[in-house]
Amino acid sequence: MKKNQKAQKKKLSAAGRKVKHVNKGASSKPQASSELTVKQDAFCREYVVDMNGTAAAVRAGYSDDNARQQASRMLTKANIKARIDELLKIKNDKLDITAEKILKEFARIAFGDLRKLYHEDGRLKEVRELDDEGAAILSAIEVDELYSDHKKIGYTKKVKLHNKLQALESLAKHLGLYQKDNEQGKNEAVIIYLPDDGRNKNA
Repeated sequence: MKKNQKAQKKKLSAAGRKVKHVNKGASSKPQASSELTVKQDAFCREYVVDMNGTAAAVRAGYSDDNARQQASRMLTKANIKARIDELLKIKNDKLDITAEKILKEFARIAFGDLRKLYHEDGRLKEVRELDDEGAAILSAIEVDELYSDHKKIGYTKKVKLHNKLQALESLAKHLGLYQKDNEQGKNEAVIIYLPDDGRNKNA
């Protein structure tokens, strides 16, 4: 009888089973914890792969028919968001991704100098010859071989750069420049002076 009771207790569906997560951050900080079902935890793990809620829900085992609705609903839950934040931090720590490094790369693209890609005589540098500043602005080098009568007579190289304007916009948003401009625009008063045309008789 006791064996049957134990067997019944073990027959819990994967969807209903609870998983407790403990944030293993620095020991000096409070340890946050939350309870999720196995499927919810799977959704969180899949979500941090590509940040696609619908795809993550499908991969986590939710039905294709309502995966989008399930993802939207779960992403509003505090414990789901806390788990995603925890997983993202773990992922970023492993990859050594920091805000400082991201901003530094944006700055290299935004303020990079095209002349760093060339020698003083105008020849394009080989990739191995580029320094960090030059490599940061370079997106790709396309090599087109030139033929005449089925014989190779030379080649041309096309240089593609990362989008400088997008990098500048990203930095401007980070610094809050757009927000400052909008706030200044709201407070500016427009004064229009009209000609008197002799209508002001008190003058």
